[in-house]
Amino acid sequence: MDIVQGFSRNIKLRTKLIISSFINIGMLLLVAVLGLNSLFMAQTGVNGMMKDDYPTIALGNQLIDEINTTIQRQALLLSPINAERRSTIMNELQGATGQITEIYRQLNALATDDDSIAYLKSLDDKRKAYLEGRNEFLQLATQDPNKALDYYLTTLASKQKDYTAEVKRFIALQEQQMNGSYTHFMDSYHTTKISMVVIFIAAVILSALIGWIIIRSITVPLKNVIAFLGRVADGDLSTHFYEKRKDEMGQLISAIQMMQEKMSTIVSHIHISAEQISGGASEIMSGT
Repeated sequence: MDIVQGFSRNIKLRTKLIISSFINIGMLLLVAVLGLNSLFMAQTGVNGMMKDDYPTIALGNQLIDEINTTIQRQALLLSPINAERRSTIMNELQGATGQITEIYRQLNALATDDDSIAYLKSLDDKRKAYLEGRNEFLQLATQDPNKALDYYLTTLASKQKDYTAEVKRFIALQEQQMNGSYTHFMDSYHTTKISMVVIFIAAVILSALIGWIIIRSITVPLKNVIAFLGRVADGDLSTHFYEKRKDEMGQLISAIQMMQEKMSTIVSHIHISAEQISGGASEIMSGT
């Protein structure tokens, strides 16, 4: 309360208005900075999801599609086919292996976090075990289809199951990370939005408070000045009006106080002179 009274009484009106303007501008700048920060965070979050998470998931899905296609092709080797068709399927398998290797290269380039790197390492180990089993299967398929079928059912099927399961776990990890990035982005967005609303409300309240103080610093002393001048106008020069202020209203009140004191002095001198004149007239009349 003392601070409010000190601000109201001891600071000039121009200074009050300047302080109020700077506070409002500061609040608006703070809201603007928070807004820009929110936009920057949104851009960073979206760019992160679009450049890191989404491409990794897309490549993971492409990888699982290529693996499933490869599994379907190698299953054809168990059916009765001629040598030309068998050679074509093996060439297609080699081509698919090259495409999968390229997908691995891209995934390793995109993986920057420890979890993704660890999953890719485990996935690479599963792939190597699968490729070793597949090479054995291809040799058996060329030499003895029955042994190839037995090897496929007892060994290769288990390895390719582990391989595809590891790919799916890797994709699930990437989806989890993308969801985490989105959740973090939304949490930051809501926090920033709440901060902006709180600061805006605080700015409105503070502006209203400063405006109320400025208005009262003008209207209250002005009302007292008007009442005092009304008493002076009615001829009451004995009333004294004191209010300790350092602003423009204080200067006005001091000037009015000086005017009232000078008017009181003039009236007092006039009253004394009138009494002297009246006394002199009485003496003259007595002498006659």
